[in-house]
Amino acid sequence: FQAEDGIRDRNVTGVQTCALPIYGCVLQGFILHNFEEGFGFALASAQVSNPLVAGPTIHILGLIDYSISSSQKAIEQVTQTCSEILDREDDPLLGSAVSTLGRLITLNEVEIVKLLFKAGDSGVPVALYALSEILWLQRETLADREWYWPLFLHLTAAEVDHGGTLRNIDMLLVDFVRDRDRQARLFEFLNVWIAKQPIQSLTENGIEKYFSSTFHELVKEGQFLNKVITSWLLEDDAHFPLIVQKAVSHIRAVGSTSITLDPVQLDTLEQNEIRFLLRRILGYIIGDEVQIPLIFSLAYTHDAPARTFHWVANVLRDQVGYDYPHQVIKFLEAQQNDQDVSDDIKTLCGDIVEALQGQLDDLGALPRLKEFLPSSSKERRFNKERWKQMNKAVEEGRKESVLLQFTSQVILKAGRQSFQSIDNRYTEPMTLKSISHSVAIPRSEVTDPARAARERLQYRSATRDME
Repeated sequence: FQAEDGIRDRNVTGVQTCALPIYGCVLQGFILHNFEEGFGFALASAQVSNPLVAGPTIHILGLIDYSISSSQKAIEQVTQTCSEILDREDDPLLGSAVSTLGRLITLNEVEIVKLLFKAGDSGVPVALYALSEILWLQRETLADREWYWPLFLHLTAAEVDHGGTLRNIDMLLVDFVRDRDRQARLFEFLNVWIAKQPIQSLTENGIEKYFSSTFHELVKEGQFLNKVITSWLLEDDAHFPLIVQKAVSHIRAVGSTSITLDPVQLDTLEQNEIRFLLRRILGYIIGDEVQIPLIFSLAYTHDAPARTFHWVANVLRDQVGYDYPHQVIKFLEAQQNDQDVSDDIKTLCGDIVEALQGQLDDLGALPRLKEFLPSSSKERRFNKERWKQMNKAVEEGRKESVLLQFTSQVILKAGRQSFQSIDNRYTEPMTLKSISHSVAIPRSEVTDPARAARERLQYRSATRDME
């Protein structure tokens, strides 16, 4: 420990001498052996221009047990050193300086909090990552501080490609979902973060990817999820309904469709706002299992017969009912059979079902024109190509399967029935059966896809005051 400059010089050439990995340990041991001399040496090393020396030194300065020193001066000197680094936003030691300040925050809270706010204002990715680590690792100690939440909001500057920062934020926000007293703050954070993102970055993925754990918990909180979706659909900023579209698509993929509009917010809407909300649903939400419950939830608002029944009837009959007539009828008949549904709503359902059934009967009565029926040869060719397409998709999926990489594939050929051997005995023959899955395609996408696309664009671009 006497050759102080020798330690530093060896670290400068550490790439060749392999001394670099142990430099931090040696430095910390030096400080423990003689705090005054070791700390002075470390403080001087933190000023070295070579980041291979200054970086580990800044890190070690945040790990020192300052209780062995009777003076507050050492903590103030480290704070000042980190402050000078923060003044240079392009400094390669910026992340290390913020992390060190976070470790010392309880020793010099007033000054360090000011510097952390400064780091958050910079918006530099490494500074935001270090800040997110501080708020995550010390959440139990610091969460009750008045400055914690305002500092947390600085993390809304994190962009979609800042994966490490977003993961730390995600782990923090999960606790907000589970704590109903803090759900409002979660909503505030997501609103600010979404508004700051370039809309192009949200066209592929939304919060279901960037905050996956938070979104998973959010889906479990049905009422809060309904409130969030309703609020975002009512936002004028196109960022928010786009986020809803991605979120709803993910919810549909996992098999959950129990989404409705928030009745508390619906009770306060004017007629132009209800029309605006319906246009947002028709423009951004796709899928009968989601569209129908969302629109029908308007029937359960305050003074619904006078305020919303005509909207529900028109949209389900003329818009959604045209695209998904059978699904709408099935949903409304279930409502009619529900004993908890009021007579007014049952009457509404009956009127819509009668109108849709009449349309289906009229369509069914039309003669089938042979000119529009494909020939049997074309059907066979189509089925053959479809079979090849599905086989190719299955083969591509097998390539990405980790399990199949360790197993052998055995192709079995069978006729109309199959059997197997268990405990040296043959089982009874089993008849082979096909397995299929179907998804309802909107009728407008088949009859006139150009018009359907144009209408969706018009619904998305509509404003509150547009008739």
